[in-house]
Amino acid sequence: MRRPRLAPAWAGLALMGLAAAGPARADAAPAAPAAPSLCSAAETTVFDCPLAGGRRAAVCASADLSASAGTLQYRFGRPGKVELQWPPASAAPAADWRAGVKAGQVMYAGGGGAYLRFAAPPFDYVVYSASGRGWGRKAGVMVLKDGQQAAVRRCTAPARSRMNLAFKQQAGLATDEPELELPGP
Repeated sequence: MRRPRLAPAWAGLALMGLAAAGPARADAAPAAPAAPSLCSAAETTVFDCPLAGGRRAAVCASADLSASAGTLQYRFGRPGKVELQWPPASAAPAADWRAGVKAGQVMYAGGGGAYLRFAAPPFDYVVYSASGRGWGRKAGVMVLKDGQQAAVRRCTAPARSRMNLAFKQQAGLATDEPELELPGP
């Protein structure tokens, strides 16, 4: 059974790739400092999205993430003040997080996208990014309560995302079925 089409709303990954920098030049200006992140220096930032009010949505992976090891966590808040993290840091054993995280891909005319769904009943936190012909790129976080869209927060600047099929396989994530409809641009 196909889920009903979801309309936009608030809080909670993704095909938008990172542009490769060209070779350094002697006359080039120094690189801008990296934006503050909710992920630590020891973690890999899988998704990072600036939101209104100085908040961010992020997905952070441990350095040892594989299909059988490591952790993946959704975070929401301000750098230095995480307001929500799922699964909680106290969750044990670490392998249990995979039961509540699913990965999905969506196809659009002239583009596509990807998302990660973190289940924390009765809520689901979905980080997403996509691009399509005619509307460009979209990224953000969508919160579902009991399967119905409760809120959407869109990124206020381009999101950084490493979500794709290779990441899904590396992390050993199950496919989200049926495909989720992402909020409009």
